[in-house]
Amino acid sequence: GREEWAPLTEALAARLAEVGQVAPATLCYICAGSLDEAAAIWCAAYREASSVAKGAPRGGRVGVLHGMMEKAVVMIRATGTRTTSANLAQVVNEYAELLVAQGQLSTAMKYLC
Repeated sequence: GREEWAPLTEALAARLAEVGQVAPATLCYICAGSLDEAAAIWCAAYREASSVAKGAPRGGRVGVLHGMMEKAVVMIRATGTRTTSANLAQVVNEYAELLVAQGQLSTAMKYLC
């Protein structure tokens, strides 16, 4: 039944993640409504891309961060959740700092509040 859906989907996602199937695992976490797990995968991908982009122009890293935030905001609104994982909170703070540096204080505050 429906009550079994989320735990089974999360179990499938965990197994997929174990064998390196990150995209299918993320999709399963999204279907299960598990924001924290999906965010952990997105954050790991963001950190990896950020470390690769350190030597690249700043725009590459900003693009990765912006893409991550788009996914997170859609997921948060779709699930109606108001809590975020520690990983996601750190990335949101970094994104807000970027917006403040660009003079977009009111937009940064929307992400933080």
